[in-house]
Amino acid sequence: MKIIFKILIFCFFLGLVYKTASFYDEKPQELPFTHFFEKNDQKIKLMLADDFYKIKKGLMYRKSLNHDEGMLFTNIDDLEAVWTKNMLFDIDIIFIEKNKIVKLHTMNACNFDPCVLFFLNFKFESFIELNKNKINELNLKIGDGIYLNQF
Repeated sequence: MKIIFKILIFCFFLGLVYKTASFYDEKPQELPFTHFFEKNDQKIKLMLADDFYKIKKGLMYRKSLNHDEGMLFTNIDDLEAVWTKNMLFDIDIIFIEKNKIVKLHTMNACNFDPCVLFFLNFKFESFIELNKNKINELNLKIGDGIYLNQF
C-alpha cells in the first residue's frame, strides 16, 4: 500500500512539473476553438482558457490572431489583474457579465519588465481577448448583448 501511495505522489508531482514547464516555455499554447459569437455579420471563433495554466499563459508568445479569432477566459474568480507579458501584438478586451458587455479595454503588448497591470476592480464573469481595434470594427459598446455559443 505504501508503494502505491508513493507512486501516486510521484505521478502527481511529475504532472505539476510538466504543466509548470509548459507554462514557461516560449511557445504559444494551441487550444481548440470551442465557442463563438456573432456580431454585425461577423463570426468570431474563440479558444477557451478555463484553468489556471491556460489562463496564465493566455496569448503569450503567439505572433498574431486571425481577424476572426479570439480567446475566451472563464473560471476567473480569483483573477485580480490582466497584463500583456510576453505578448507580441496589442489586444482589445471585452468583459462580460450576464451576456452583457460591462467594460471594454485596450492593452499594448509588453516584452519588458515591468509590464502594466490592468486591475479588475469591477464585476464580470468572463472576458474575451481580440486583436486591437476589433472592438471598433464590431462597433461594440458597453451594455451590448454578447451571446457565446459552443461549436
